[in-house]
Amino acid sequence: MTRVLLVPGRNDPLPEHWQEWLAGRDPARCWVRHATRGRYVADERVAALAAALDGVTEPTVLVAHSAGCLTVALWAASAGPGPVRGALLVTPPDIVEPWTDGTSALPALPDDPLPFPSILAASRTDPAMTYDRAAHWARRWGAELVDLGDAGHLTTADGYGPWPLAEHLIARLAPPVGRGPVDLGSWWPLQGPGSSKISGARSFRSAHDEAPPRAEGGFRSTLGQAVCSSRTC
Repeated sequence: MTRVLLVPGRNDPLPEHWQEWLAGRDPARCWVRHATRGRYVADERVAALAAALDGVTEPTVLVAHSAGCLTVALWAASAGPGPVRGALLVTPPDIVEPWTDGTSALPALPDDPLPFPSILAASRTDPAMTYDRAAHWARRWGAELVDLGDAGHLTTADGYGPWPLAEHLIARLAPPVGRGPVDLGSWWPLQGPGSSKISGARSFRSAHDEAPPRAEGGFRSTLGQAVCSSRTC
């Protein structure tokens, strides 16, 4: 059985956040515990992730949002894959000074492929990182690139909320025992023969010029009641 470990961004997510929704769907899903809420101190976040994985033997998928994506990349560069079999990296940001404590600089992000399969889900309207910049990191990290269209930074303010696509992406990284890899083409509303490669990072965007619709088409749910989980590990 594959373990899911949730890696938060700069702040702990609100109860309505899609990561909380994921946690509430399975009590075995755990959070990385950290002590730097409201600011991003890379060394402390990487140490917290390492502590959460210490002694773990089960195959693990990391599900990271925002600055949590940077935590995963920095940890992987120094520690190797360990028990991690894959990582879902959702809307990584370009870190700016107000996100840190003002004294600790962010280490240079790794420029090599991650040592495990990964999916980078990027938004066309993310104020924290442009889509082209996200595509750059997908190429560098060897990640599959999923185009979320007009999704903002995928926060509760943007309407996320329950986000069923996350479950499909997790299953793609860790398919259930006895099943092959999940084919997003049969589920992704705008997938079609026009899908193309983006310099080694797969894009699931349609060949149509317009971006995927913001709140329709089946890949994004509206903000709804989420089940809050306080479980950490």
